[in-house]
Amino acid sequence: MSKLSVPLVTVAAVLLLGCRPDSNGFRAGAYYSTAEPTHNHFRVVQILAVEPGIVHAAIFSNKFSVRPARIDPGTLRFGGIHDPDGHGFPHMPFRSTEFHKWQPLFLQPGTPSSEELTAYSQWRADGGTFLFGTP
Repeated sequence: MSKLSVPLVTVAAVLLLGCRPDSNGFRAGAYYSTAEPTHNHFRVVQILAVEPGIVHAAIFSNKFSVRPARIDPGTLRFGGIHDPDGHGFPHMPFRSTEFHKWQPLFLQPGTPSSEELTAYSQWRADGGTFLFGTP
């Protein structure tokens, strides 16, 4: 399979399958606020894709002292090592049970771009074996 066809197949799969909610109700593309279990702040994630038992999320570095009710996606960033909010992750594959521990609350719909799906596509191309959370 060519390098171009992997992202195209991934985008097609997300659009056809991932936009439906899984058994836990998460929707690909949507933004959720999360309460990190060991921190005293809230973050925003975007669901990149949903598979049985797996939630693929982009975790933004923006921190909020109160749970946001709505966000402007243009203000979200991944930050970096010198960012005061720390850094985010363009792709984190969670076991659904682990993602629930972050207490996600739906904020608003969205659509992941093919660029945002690059890390997810690479995870799938590499065999998709790493998952965050205990089995």
